[in-house]
Amino acid sequence: MISQLVRLFNILNLIQPNLSVKGSIIMKTFRIMLALVILLSLNSLSAFAQASATTSFAYISLFPAKPVVSTGKNASLPIEMQSQRAYEKLFPALVNARRQGVIVQFRPELSAGMVKVEYTTGVNLAPLLGDRFSIFNDPAPILENMRIYGRRTTGSLDTPALYTSRFYLHPKEGYFYGYNFPADRYFKFTLTDSSGKLMAVEDAYTSTDGYFWGYFGWGTWSAMEPGYTFTARMYLLDRTTLVKTFSSTIPNLRVTSIDVASKTANGTAPANSNLMVELYHLNLNAFGNSSSTTNFLVTPASGQWQTTFTTPIRGYDEVYLVLEPGANFYFSTYLTAPYISTGLGSNYSYLHGTPYAPASMTIRHAGFDYSFTGKFNNRGDFFAQLLKPNGAPMFMQVGDKVSGTGVTALTIPAMTASVDPATDIFSGTAPASQYLYVYLYVRNECTDYSCWYGYGDYLKSTPAGTFSDDFSSVLDILLTDTLDLEVDYINPGNGNVVWYENLISP
Repeated sequence: MISQLVRLFNILNLIQPNLSVKGSIIMKTFRIMLALVILLSLNSLSAFAQASATTSFAYISLFPAKPVVSTGKNASLPIEMQSQRAYEKLFPALVNARRQGVIVQFRPELSAGMVKVEYTTGVNLAPLLGDRFSIFNDPAPILENMRIYGRRTTGSLDTPALYTSRFYLHPKEGYFYGYNFPADRYFKFTLTDSSGKLMAVEDAYTSTDGYFWGYFGWGTWSAMEPGYTFTARMYLLDRTTLVKTFSSTIPNLRVTSIDVASKTANGTAPANSNLMVELYHLNLNAFGNSSSTTNFLVTPASGQWQTTFTTPIRGYDEVYLVLEPGANFYFSTYLTAPYISTGLGSNYSYLHGTPYAPASMTIRHAGFDYSFTGKFNNRGDFFAQLLKPNGAPMFMQVGDKVSGTGVTALTIPAMTASVDPATDIFSGTAPASQYLYVYLYVRNECTDYSCWYGYGDYLKSTPAGTFSDDFSSVLDILLTDTLDLEVDYINPGNGNVVWYENLISP
C-alpha cells in the first residue's frame, strides 16, 4: 500500500518511502503496458480558501518532534532543503488519497515544514498516509517544533548590538515568524488585499526570548500574494493596550530559473531593490557539512534580475532570494537547482526544474521506455508514476534509467541494506567510495508525532561498495522489532538522488 511507502523526515536530511525491491522480473506483457502519469502541477496549489461545511483542514508534519541522530551532520540545513525530500516521499500518498476523493486539495508549506490539506470532514487520514506521519487540526504544534530546525538567514545587516525586531515572511505561503521582539507581547496579524478586503487573520504571543511564529491558516485566502498588505499590531498582555503597528506590502519576489552550467540564477523583484541571493550547497565531503555563497545586487527598473555565482551549482542546491524593504521586514523565496529523485524498488520519479516550463521525463524500465510530458508546476516540480492499467505499480530495478528536462540522466545503482539484531550493526552495499545517509527506524508505541523512532548516520562506502555502521551505542535491536532500513545516495557530480529502503517485520 502507498500508505506504507512514506515516512517522516529526520534532522539529518532525507526521509525515504517504504519500498520493497521485487526480486523477479515483471512479465513482458505488463512491461509493455502504458504507464500512468500524474502531474504534480495539479496538486501544488497557490492558496486555500476557507473550508466548506463538508471539508476540513489538516496539517501534516514533515519533521519528527524529537529527532535522535548519532551524528550532527547537516543539522543547520535550511528548512526548505530538508522539507523538499520529505515532501517528495509523502507526495504519492497524497495523490492516492486525492484520487480516492478523500483529499480535495493539498499544498506544501516547505518553509514551515508541513503540508496543508483540505479533506472530507469526518474521514480518518492516518490509515491513508501511514502511522509515521503526524496529522494535526492546527499547525501550532508543527510550527513550535520547527524552531529546532531554523537557520537564520546570512547577510543581514543586523549586529548583536542592535537586535532589530524582524518579521520574516514567505510570499505565496501563509507562514511567517519574528524575532528580537520584547517578551510577553500579544500580536494580532491581518492580511488584506489591494482593495483593503480582509483575507486572513492570525494571532500569537512572543516567547521569553522574543520569538514568535504565525500562519494564516484561516481566511478567504491564506497565501501572501504580491500586492497584499501584512499588518502586525503589538499589544501588551492585556490584549487591548496597543504598543506599536508594523505594516508592509507583499512584493512580487521570485527565483524563476537556475542554470547549473553557467552558475546563473534569474528572477523577479521590485525595481531598484537591494537583494541578497544565496546559493546553499551540500558539500558531500568527509565532514558532512554545507556551504553558502552570497551575492548582493540591485534590481534594474524592469524588475528582472540575474546573478552569477563564483562557485559551481549542483542539482539539489538551493538558491534563496531575500528582500529587506525596511528595517523590520525580510521577505524570502527560493528555488531548487534541477535534479532527479527516484528509488530502487519504488514506482515513481520526481523531477525538479524551471517553474511553468514544459517538462518531460522518460523512465527506461526493464528494457522498455515510458514517457511522460506536461509542465513543471509553480514550484518547479514534475512527478510520474509507473502504473499498470489496473493501477498496480511497476517497481524500478537496478539498471533502470530516468532522464528528463534540464538534468543529467540517472541510472539506478545496486543498493542493499540489512541489520544483525545480535550486534546492532547496519550493513549493506551502495556505489563505491561515496558518502551516504543511512537511517535505522524502529516501530514503537505511538506518540503525538510518530509511531517510529530512529537514528541516522553519515558515512562513506568502501572501494568495494560496502558499508557498515554500529548502532549498538544508541539502541538494542530485538528480533521482535519492526524495522525500516534506509540508504540515500546523492550523486556528488549532478545532485541526482537514489534511495533504497528495506522494511523488516517479524
